[in-house]
Amino acid sequence: MTPWAAAHRRLGPRRRDVDERPRQGVGRRGPAKARPDALGVGLASYTPPAVPTFTDVSTTFAYYKYIEYIADPARDITHGYGDGLYHPERICSRAMMAVYVQRAFKLAM
Repeated sequence: MTPWAAAHRRLGPRRRDVDERPRQGVGRRGPAKARPDALGVGLASYTPPAVPTFTDVSTTFAYYKYIEYIADPARDITHGYGDGLYHPERICSRAMMAVYVQRAFKLAM
């Protein structure tokens, strides 16, 4: 099974209302959770750092564990923005999501 097929299977069925709006972005916090889920990684045993990588993502933020997981330098999935922040409130474009998927599955560009 290809990585794409595996990711699709783990993320669940397509939603028609979303699929029909390809230019509509999604917030950065949701994809942060979807990436480890798509990789089939169970985060039950993952312990995020006590000090946040990004100052705009507190340890009490609902998606903190997921954001820290993909921000781990060993995984090299996300680096945040040039200002050192993650900006979970911003929109994740299709281009950004493509880079996340490429890095997560270590696909050649």
